[in-house]
Amino acid sequence: MNEPDQGAGANKAKAPRLPRCDGILRLGLLSLVLCAVLATACNSSDVSSPAVRPVADILAGQIEIADLTASSATVRVETNIDVVCSVVYGPDQSYGSQSTDPDMGGLPHRDHRAPLRGLQPDAVYHYRLQGTGPDGTLYVSDDLAFRTLATEAQTEEHGRNVASLAAGARLVEVSSTFGNSGTWAASNALDGDPRTEGHPPATVTLPQSQSL
Repeated sequence: MNEPDQGAGANKAKAPRLPRCDGILRLGLLSLVLCAVLATACNSSDVSSPAVRPVADILAGQIEIADLTASSATVRVETNIDVVCSVVYGPDQSYGSQSTDPDMGGLPHRDHRAPLRGLQPDAVYHYRLQGTGPDGTLYVSDDLAFRTLATEAQTEEHGRNVASLAAGARLVEVSSTFGNSGTWAASNALDGDPRTEGHPPATVTLPQSQSL
């Protein structure tokens, strides 16, 4: 009985075993699926855009241009809900400047007066009113326009402010804890700038021979 030839089998080199890649491929595929799911979630409606509605929906009256001069104007409007309001304005519909009501103090309210300053005489200015409601809704007006007065002399025809520091008025007494310093200084009421006219109660002496 012949013995099996062990030498022939022993002399054959064993082929190296290659590592299995099935697990790596599955892990890579799972990672791609997870990235796709996360990308979809980031672009989903969970982070919704704010609703945009016409400002006419909340107006309690007409939008008005008040205190018009050759270099300034004030946008006045009342709303039927509390909103944080601002006005963008400029020589064309690209605007370029923005104003808010100085009386707002960062809080929403209903009676809005936004001063527009640094205007040119006898020039057309475009402006747009926009406000944000407590639910995040953005209210936007159409593009509106007005023309400034031709000269400051024409402005004088509308009256002269005698209760101003420039006209000689002076602050006598302040009946408020705010006093006459800081943002709410009482003297702001006399500086001739509507943007800073919000002030605590005060007593003012007018120039001699002047009266309101």
